[in-house]
Amino acid sequence: MRVLARSSSSSSSASPSTSSDRTAQLVALRHHGFPVAGCILYYFIEVFPTTRESRAAEKAVRAIARSLDPDKEFRARVADLESCGSVANRVALAQECISRGW
Repeated sequence: MRVLARSSSSSSSASPSTSSDRTAQLVALRHHGFPVAGCILYYFIEVFPTTRESRAAEKAVRAIARSLDPDKEFRARVADLESCGSVANRVALAQECISRGW
């Protein structure tokens, strides 16, 4: 083990004090930063998408987007029908027209 320690320290270009400072910073991040970030990421990736707040938030975002650009869905349905005149695209366009009251 001593041989490995000597060879790795002699081959590194960083000074020992800089290396120990970096190690101390990494240890501090590992013990203080990553568990908190991991918990937050876990909540937003695994738990939040299945909650009611998430669905309500998505619904609110869709309503806001719809109010900013009310013709977006209609244009998308027309473009879908122009690219492929399938029955499903015709039905989707008809449903969009019905929802608009046309």
